[in-house]
Amino acid sequence: MKKKLLLGYLIIAVLAIFMHYKTIYDEIIKPPSDKWSKEVEISKAKSKSYPKVLKMGENYLIAFDDGQNINLVTIDKLGNKIKEKSIDAMDEMVRSLSLITDGKNIYLSWIISNSGVKSLIQAKLDGNLNVLNTNQYFNVYDSAQIGDNAIAISTIDRIEILDVKNNKKYTINENRATHLAGAEANGKIMISYLIGENEFKYATIDDGEVKAEYIGTVGKGVFDSFGDVALSFDKNYGYLLVENKVKGQFGNIIAIVFNLDGSNYNISKLKVGYIRYLYNPQTVSAGEGAVFVAGSERKVGKKDEQYDIVEFLMDGEEIKEYNYISKTSKPSMMPYYYDNYVAFADYLGDGVYKINLTSSTDEFKGIHNRVRPIERLEAFYKTVITIINSLLYIFIYGISWIFVGLLLVSIFMFFQYSLKDSKNF
Repeated sequence: MKKKLLLGYLIIAVLAIFMHYKTIYDEIIKPPSDKWSKEVEISKAKSKSYPKVLKMGENYLIAFDDGQNINLVTIDKLGNKIKEKSIDAMDEMVRSLSLITDGKNIYLSWIISNSGVKSLIQAKLDGNLNVLNTNQYFNVYDSAQIGDNAIAISTIDRIEILDVKNNKKYTINENRATHLAGAEANGKIMISYLIGENEFKYATIDDGEVKAEYIGTVGKGVFDSFGDVALSFDKNYGYLLVENKVKGQFGNIIAIVFNLDGSNYNISKLKVGYIRYLYNPQTVSAGEGAVFVAGSERKVGKKDEQYDIVEFLMDGEEIKEYNYISKTSKPSMMPYYYDNYVAFADYLGDGVYKINLTSSTDEFKGIHNRVRPIERLEAFYKTVITIINSLLYIFIYGISWIFVGLLLVSIFMFFQYSLKDSKNF
């Protein structure tokens, strides 16, 4: 009888463990969302800047910094590597990486610092990734890529927009502008920038005409600082997202929605669904809809959370829809959206990042949304951890009740002994 009872308990325990494993397994093998695929690893690197992606014929070029090098990886539309090459970055602190083209050649730009003085390096490459020539811009404060064909560079007394496709240069007379962001749609370019501590402005370039406008003033606390910025626009509004850091740590994103006729602007804390934390905003598209990507906190199960990339559409001050782009166990950050692809980085520790690529194309999803062996191992590992934690909880909880019982017995015996002594007296 006891053996049958023990066997019954064992069967119930095995079934419970299997059901728990199945629940974890079913969750792990899911893609981030119906729209986006599972990620593909491109490389590992010690990166400081956002990766960039550019279409080259039927293939794509991914650029990312790795210590003192900038790595260039050519992939096909399914994420398979074709060719890799490295360029000396001349510094280990690469900032504001940009990757644009004039339709024939590639222009790779980045900011370095020498004795506190920033300069921008721009390397011109041919289709085989050979460096043709290099230019250097001195006393640079910031830079920002605008679409596939232009870059904005802020210096001590102006902002220059270089349109390499049309071989044109535009100038905005602003001193020491920082936190540049750009967007392009239907031949119209918009660029935003920060003057001083908290005054944001923007400029448009339409049919060769440059027009600068005021956006608004954003207040911040003593320990607050502005981080990454992203800009977009539609036919009625401009949208500026400003990362607000508290003591250098991720805090929230401030959304500035402004009328393009200059009549009004509104400042609020960006809210996307039930997400508590947002960081690293980046522009996706402009014109027909203001779409952005950003890092976000995602709830996993009842208690845990992880940090993934989310895509969302803004219409006025309203978030119309959002989709998760990544679903990895490591913190995801530094997203860059390009042509139905998103490159992003997972932080692995010790300054090392895993550079990933994901896509919303059916062909990419069909190949990469299959169950992976590592996912089965991860489900098994999480199941084992859950069992160990449960046993420890039962042990600790049981021990605590044993101590309570012993304490109660001790108190009872003490009073019984004291009562007996008092009667004898």
